[in-house]
Amino acid sequence: MNHLNSVLIEGSVVCDPKPTHFDLGTDQKLAPGFMLKIASSRFYKNGAGEERKEVTYMHVALAGSCVGKICKEPVSKGAALRVIGRLALIADTVVVMCEDLEVMRKG
Repeated sequence: MNHLNSVLIEGSVVCDPKPTHFDLGTDQKLAPGFMLKIASSRFYKNGAGEERKEVTYMHVALAGSCVGKICKEPVSKGAALRVIGRLALIADTVVVMCEDLEVMRKG
């Protein structure tokens, strides 16, 4: 049975991307990439009808084609992103491994 490992996240970049290298499990050298952190907000009403906001922070690893997109369309703190990827374990931290990236423009 195949299991689904797919993530779609929209949020704001918390800090500027940091250059790094990843071991992607191939026989190649370490792949260049970036690590960044995004914040995704969820708005809801609690049982008493009060509006609440819940913010979740996630680490996102950008490698492969996502690196090209970051270089083509630079991303900095505050930018709104849509990330499509999968969960991965890097250095004992669960991250979202980016497979596609869209910089969302306001208005």
